[in-house]
Amino acid sequence: MIYMDFSWEYFYMLFFFISFFFLFLTVGVGFFTVFERKMMGSYMSRMAPNKIGILGLLQPFSDALKLMSKEFLYPLLSNLYLYLTAPIFMFWGALMIWLSMVEVFNEWMSMSYCYLYLFCIMSLNVYIILISGWMSKSMYSMESSVRSVAQSVSYEVNLIFIMLIFFLMIEGMSFFKIYEMQGGVYYIFDFFIIFFFTLLVFLAELNRSPFDLLESESELISGYNLEYGGMMFGMYFMSENLMIIFWSMILVFFFFGGGMMSYMFFFKVLLMLVIFIWYRMIYPRYRYDKLMEMMWVGFLLFFLFLFLYIYGIKFLYFSVMM
Repeated sequence: MIYMDFSWEYFYMLFFFISFFFLFLTVGVGFFTVFERKMMGSYMSRMAPNKIGILGLLQPFSDALKLMSKEFLYPLLSNLYLYLTAPIFMFWGALMIWLSMVEVFNEWMSMSYCYLYLFCIMSLNVYIILISGWMSKSMYSMESSVRSVAQSVSYEVNLIFIMLIFFLMIEGMSFFKIYEMQGGVYYIFDFFIIFFFTLLVFLAELNRSPFDLLESESELISGYNLEYGGMMFGMYFMSENLMIIFWSMILVFFFFGGGMMSYMFFFKVLLMLVIFIWYRMIYPRYRYDKLMEMMWVGFLLFFLFLFLYIYGIKFLYFSVMM
């Protein structure tokens, strides 16, 4: 940890940098929605948004204006204070997670522990979803919130084991170190099976098809955000898409090496986004009890065995070397 004297000049510079970074993320999420809708439209042989601007590129700004101009409505029996603050904190948490990727914070916060920072922020999202469904006083929203608690416990345990496996191999807790150590051979070639399982866990983490059980229309209409409209719904929508882009970057850090901030880096992230959208287009929704069984009986045992195997190899290696 590096301590430094307080400087207003540095504070203003950091404030404007973070504000610009958050603005860039918000605009990027809008264009990601256009990209997803165009990709799904081409797959389903139908027209994607193409009326507003050239090739429909101004569609995100039109959607934002529409959401902001919506009339504010809320359930009469809801707890209004918590009902309104839940989407704000959800969007705030999605932005705060991205700060683990900002290298400028090396002066104030050791990025060697960005893993711990990431999971501290992630653990709050479950409570926010639970509060939003509970305070809406809606049967469908509450059912979705209960599902989110059970599902989050299932996939986050596997997610912790995945990251511990990589941090055990590199003997550190930094995403950047994992990325830099793949200068010769990418981990995707050595650990393709782990990549496949990690991708499925990330799909469950993001509530994307085929694991979008929190928002299954046939059972819960829209899920925990059923009673939200206008900009409140927009905050939920933006936070979900921010998390999709973020976890695509994490997959690149774990399995695809190369140079940071290069064209190939952004191409790899785009490839991961295409895979997430492709899963949504191809596979039907998984059954809830099958998901619980797969996470606890299948994935957890696999990652636990793999963790103990790598730990045993490193223990024997250091025992022989000493």
